[in-house]
Amino acid sequence: ICWNTNSAVITGNAGAPGTGTWIYESGPNTPTTSSAGSNSLNLSNIIAGLYTYRYEINTDSVCVPSVDRMQIFKERTADAGADTQICNVPNWNLNARAAVVNTGTWTNYSGPTTAVFNNVNNPHANASNLIPGTYKFRWQISGPVGCPSNIDSVQLRIDPPVTGIYAGRDTTIYINNSVQLG
Repeated sequence: ICWNTNSAVITGNAGAPGTGTWIYESGPNTPTTSSAGSNSLNLSNIIAGLYTYRYEINTDSVCVPSVDRMQIFKERTADAGADTQICNVPNWNLNARAAVVNTGTWTNYSGPTTAVFNNVNNPHANASNLIPGTYKFRWQISGPVGCPSNIDSVQLRIDPPVTGIYAGRDTTIYINNSVQLG
């Protein structure tokens, strides 16, 4: 399901003369459920992760039920990390939140140079070829066809090196005397 959706309806075939039953097997949480009708189940409160449901049809209490499983994947919301300000460095490790199932991709869409990534699909990719200035990076997680874009951006500001600093000559200060700093 799409990253920005928290509900789904799952439907199994109707058994004749049996009735189908959905059974939660695993997932990062237990979604809230309600019957959507015969052999269907409404799921809500779905968070990012992988869920497994088992569907069983039993036509007779002495028979072994027919069983099938369904998996539901929900991707997490893209998070490119916090904006950062650093001093004169030629490279920096980005810090996005990893995708659950799909592929995330870094792009550099603004900056004084074009960053070079050691791996555009690594949420902690190293961006190099950096000079002082402001860079903007985008972390985009792909998703199922028909889902809206799942994108977050982060800004990296690299300050130039500080040069020519001089605080003045060393001075001894005596008690009850003053000194001019400069």
